[in-house]
Amino acid sequence: SIPSGVTIKWDGYYSRGDGGGNSGILKRGPHTEDNGLIFSIDSNTYIEAFKEDRINLAKFGLVDNNSARKVTALQFAMSIGGILELPRSVEVTIDSQIDIDQPFTLYGNGSTLVDARFRYDSSGISGVHFKDITLKSNITSGSFAPRALQVYNISDVELHKVHFIDCNARVGSNLVDTPVGLRVLNCQFDCDFSGFDYEVNQEDCL
Repeated sequence: SIPSGVTIKWDGYYSRGDGGGNSGILKRGPHTEDNGLIFSIDSNTYIEAFKEDRINLAKFGLVDNNSARKVTALQFAMSIGGILELPRSVEVTIDSQIDIDQPFTLYGNGSTLVDARFRYDSSGISGVHFKDITLKSNITSGSFAPRALQVYNISDVELHKVHFIDCNARVGSNLVDTPVGLRVLNCQFDCDFSGFDYEVNQEDCL
């Protein structure tokens, strides 16, 4: 068998050259697979990937066309938190609610997430930052815009160069529409919905 401590490298997540490659150390012992930093070989053997300062979500499998795999990749990354980034200049359809579990900064690198609905309704974390990203909805009719981001009880929320297309964001304290520690910088809001239900809009930009 391969001894523990050996460095293992892989050239892609689903296929060679798909951008999801990484390298890590073969280890033995109890573990919990997260499909990005911990890869299970068997019940007592796993690979712990080297963690970079910024975690590219391609390394969690966000490079696949399968919708379920993309949702799983994004949700696993949210459970880890930290500094995350999308592959550069891609459009990824999520079509699911994504629960925020940890503080994070998500760098979009000019990419677009379609129908991703980020949500946090609990309390106890500080730091939800979106930067250089487009959040888009495919819903083109109705009374209210879908919420690409809905967070309450988070004391530090920053939206920097976020382009909202047919969707919006609501940031408040519990169900009270009073933003706490909210910074909206150089954002753009494009939504033609009547009765646009918003907490964050163009007027909030600093």
